[in-house]
Amino acid sequence: MRRGKPDTGRIFLELHREGAEVMVRLTDDGGGMNLSAIRHKAETLGLIGPGHALSDEDAIQLILEPGFSTAGAITQQAGRGVGMDVVATEIKRLGGALHMETKAGEGTVFTIRLPLTLAISHALVVRSDEEFYALPLPTVEGVLRLSKAVVTAHLGRDAAAFDYGGQKYRFQYLATFVGLPPFELPGRT
Repeated sequence: MRRGKPDTGRIFLELHREGAEVMVRLTDDGGGMNLSAIRHKAETLGLIGPGHALSDEDAIQLILEPGFSTAGAITQQAGRGVGMDVVATEIKRLGGALHMETKAGEGTVFTIRLPLTLAISHALVVRSDEEFYALPLPTVEGVLRLSKAVVTAHLGRDAAAFDYGGQKYRFQYLATFVGLPPFELPGRT
C-alpha cells in the first residue's frame, strides 16, 4: 500500500446515451495525475516558460501533446510518450470531445462524448463458422446470392476472378481476414 491505497486498483467504465450523444466515462481510484510533474515536464520540453502559472485544467491538457510522458523510465505500461494524443485526435476526428478531471489521491476521470450517429450504423452481418461480423454498408459494393458451385469455382489461389459490375474480384475465405482457421466448404479439399 502506497499513499494509503490498496495495491489493486479499480477502474469503472460507464456507457450511456445523453441526448444525441453517447457518453463513455472511465474512472480510476488511483492517485490522480501528478500535476506538478506535468508542469515540470512541460517546462523541460519548452511547452511553457519557466515559472509560468498554469491552471490545473490547462496542465491536464498537456498530456495530449505528442510524445508527452512524465514516466521516469520506459516500462511495458508507461514512458513511451504515445497514446493520449492519439486518443484525443481520433475522438476529434469522430466529431467527439474528451474531458479529463483529476484529484490528487482520489483518481482520474476521462469522459468521452461521441455523436450518437456513430453508435447506430447500417451494416451487413456476415458469419465465419460461429463468429459474426458487421461490415459497414458504405464499404459494401454489392450483395449477390450465388450457388455453391459458382462460389467453389472462384475460390482458391489459381481460380478465375469473378466479374461483377465491370470489376474483377477474387474470392477468399472471410476467416483468413479475421485470423480464424480457414473454413472450407463441405465437399471441398
